[in-house]
Parts: sequence; structure tokens; C-alpha cells
Amino acid sequence: MPPLNLIRILDANFNRLREGLRVVEEFHRFFKPNRGLAWRLKQLRHKVLNLETILEIDQALYLESRDVHGDFGAYATAAAEKKRLNLGHIVTASHKRAQESARVLEEMAKLIVPKKIKEFKAFRFALYELEKKSSEIIKKLGRTN
Repeated sequence: MPPLNLIRILDANFNRLREGLRVVEEFHRFFKPNRGLAWRLKQLRHKVLNLETILEIDQALYLESRDVHGDFGAYATAAAEKKRLNLGHIVTASHKRAQESARVLEEMAKLIVPKKIKEFKAFRFALYELEKKSSEIIKKLGRTN
């Protein structure tokens, strides 16, 4: 079993990854409806569970390792997070959040399942492609909404 601190890193990043994907999915579902992108984002969110399964860590351990009150970064907010100019900025920031989390998961997975890293890497590159598609839609909106 990996150390609890490593499981905490995984837990935080799996949560952050799902959250970022959900924000972008909601944009493509409700604000600028795009059935294809919304569906792809939903599929990726559900694929996060597959990534968790690859690590073979009991789901209960993620909750056991969680220490929100002891995590000094849990309530830290960067100035940029407090200021979003429009929905385009929110979507872009959410894409970046998901990508950063996917990278952390990929790196940490090397310590647990080094032979299965290609799954994590493929997931991350799928996020890059979706960001490009979202960016094209945001540009058409003029980033004003």
C-alpha cells in the first residue's frame, strides 16, 4: 500500500480533475450547448474512475487519508481565482486545473504502477485536445460572455 501522504495527493488531484472537467462540461451543456463536447467531457469524468482502478487503491483509503483541516493549502486562494472576467476565463482556468491534476496523477502513478502510465498520459493529452476545441468556441463568443 502506498503511504497515506501519497494517497492524499492522489485524492486531492482526482477530486480537482473531476471538478475542472465538470465546470467545462456544464459550460458546453448549458451555456454554449455542444452535445458532442459535453458528452466527451462526461465520458472523461467517468474515465477518472478507470484511472483510480488502475492504481488498485481501496476507495476507503482516499477518504481515510483526507485531512481538509490539516491541509494548509485547502483554503488558500490565489488572487487570480478571485477574479474571473467572463465565462471564457472560467472555462480556460478549469481546463488548466484539470490538466495540472492529470499531470500530478501521471507522475505519482509512476511510483505505484509504472508499467501503466500510458493510460494517464493518454488521458492528459485528451484534455489538451478538448481545451483546443473549447478555446475555438470561446473565441467565437468573443470572450465577452
